[in-house]
Amino acid sequence: MKETLSDVTKRKLAEAELRILATAIEVKEDDAS
Repeated sequence: MKETLSDVTKRKLAEAELRILATAIEVKEDDAS
C-alpha cells in the first residue's frame, strides 16, 4: 500500500511527539534523582 503525503506527515508528527514525550520523561527522572 502506497502512503499518501498526509499519511507520511501524520506518522512523522506521531514519531516527533513520542520523542518529545520520551525526552520529557527523561528530564523528569533526572530532576527526581
